[in-house]
Amino acid sequence: MNHQIDIVDVSRQMLNDANANAALAGVSGRISTKAVDILNIGKLFDEAEFDMVLCHNVIQYIDDLEPLFDAMGEVLKSGGILSLIAPNQYSLPYQATFLNGDLDEAYELLDADEQVNSIFGVNERAYRADELIDWLAHKGYSLDRHYGIRCMYNYWGTNEKKQEAEVYEKLKKLEFALTDREPYKQTARLFQLILRKND
Repeated sequence: MNHQIDIVDVSRQMLNDANANAALAGVSGRISTKAVDILNIGKLFDEAEFDMVLCHNVIQYIDDLEPLFDAMGEVLKSGGILSLIAPNQYSLPYQATFLNGDLDEAYELLDADEQVNSIFGVNERAYRADELIDWLAHKGYSLDRHYGIRCMYNYWGTNEKKQEAEVYEKLKKLEFALTDREPYKQTARLFQLILRKND
């Protein structure tokens, strides 16, 4: 869409993948990658330079959110948009029940806020959207939208079944219908908050 995009990640491999994908899409000239810890973005960019900051699947690996949101706030323009995607704490018992088939684990996770990430093999934190919305209000952000991501997808069927074109289309239709509906977005695997930085 003709936007200029800066991608920051500590993983050089992830950035190499991003550059390769940008080249395949013919948009290399609009993508810039930087191998830097996200907490140091204030040193990379001018203050309040960006119209939008996407922080997707990051906060679950950060021990202290305060410096992270301070760093992102430094580079985001007043009135700019912060998009935040994170694992949903309410999804943990559902994951254990429907993916692992383990009712004992599900019971133990009722009040848990942490789990082991199956891809990276590290602990990750899960959050509740409502607690982050309240906390971010004190940081100068107002909520624009709250979505659930993978409201049913994570809990239904096998990966093989989901690969079938007709099934996938039905799941996609259902996901888009549920993404901003109560109570379904509250138990989705992930949540997305679209927030606006107040003046």
